[in-house]
Formats: sequence, structure tokens, C-alpha cells
Amino acid sequence: MITIEIIEERLKKIGKKSFVCHLYPELKRNIEVTIEDIASKYPEFNEYTKNAQRTRLSKARFIFENDAEKEALLCIRDSKKIDKNTLKLVDEYIRELNNIK
Repeated sequence: MITIEIIEERLKKIGKKSFVCHLYPELKRNIEVTIEDIASKYPEFNEYTKNAQRTRLSKARFIFENDAEKEALLCIRDSKKIDKNTLKLVDEYIRELNNIK
């Protein structure tokens, strides 16, 4: 189990909105998703450099590999700088996780 501090540090490197809007939905479906797959589906993600895309995906994959998705989403939900549309997605994902677990 990883700590909240580690999750927060990873989320800062990923970008909380990017985690919610691009990486979470793709990693939820396929942990082996590639940056090319994500970049082709989300034009905003494609605006990052390849190196930044790799870093973001790697940090997000770490969260999933440690079964810390819900904790990450809760950290994001408590963030003060997240827009309302992203918060709606966060709440939807948390509800889905609560129904699964």
C-alpha cells in the first residue's frame, strides 16, 4: 500500500485533470494501454511531449498497480483547483468503484 503523500506526489507529476480525463478511463479498461493509444483518442494529451506523456502514463500506471485509484480520486476530489466538470467525473468514478468493491 502506498501513502497519500506518494499518491499526491505522483498526481502532481501526472496532472490531476489529465489523470481523471485521459489516464484513468484508459487504464481502467487496459493497464497496458500505450501513449499512442491515449494520444490518438485525446488530442489534449497529444499536446504534451512524448517524454511528458511517458512520465504521466508511468506515474498513473503505478497508482493502478498499487490499487490506489480510489485514494487518488479522493485526493483529486479534495483539491481546490479542479474544475466542476472534472469533479463530476471524479464523483462518477468514485461511485463506480464503491459499487464494485
